[in-house]
Amino acid sequence: MTTKIVVLTALLCIASGGPELLGQAVAGPIPVPAYFDGEHVGGLCLNAVPPGESGPIPVLVQFNFDHVTQGGISLERANSLFAYYTSLLLGILSPVIGSNPQPFCSFLPSLVPIVHGIVDALDAVQKMTPAFQQLGFQRYYIVDSYRATYGVDVESIVRSEVFRVDGANALTYVQGFEIAEAVLP
Repeated sequence: MTTKIVVLTALLCIASGGPELLGQAVAGPIPVPAYFDGEHVGGLCLNAVPPGESGPIPVLVQFNFDHVTQGGISLERANSLFAYYTSLLLGILSPVIGSNPQPFCSFLPSLVPIVHGIVDALDAVQKMTPAFQQLGFQRYYIVDSYRATYGVDVESIVRSEVFRVDGANALTYVQGFEIAEAVLP
């Protein structure tokens, strides 16, 4: 329990510094990473009030889950992490996506290929980056998650990198966060 409190406190501290860190963290447009190929993908549609906006706007958030690095994240685990991120961790992303996020649709990673015919995270980005505004979204973010460890005796973590989509094949790194796997569902 103490570990959970420490990790959540650290994450909240990092997240609360999000807007101040944005100027330092944004590296400029980069092409869509090839490592998105084969990753599980889930999606969340929401209305939020991003920094600088006066009212809510529609935002699309894509959640990628790497199935290879450090043993990978299985599809079942991706579904669990997706549910966890979209319910409890939306607060961590709110400095980026906006305050008071109100989801209006979500797609579990296990359903995306069946319902939308999207094969993986790379396929989703290639289809969505040129079209998200035509679909009614004003902002599009990608949260790319993978397993990682630091050192031999350290427990595994799930690291997530947040990217803002700037257009077709153009992303900007915004922030990253880590959570010990022991506190995740």
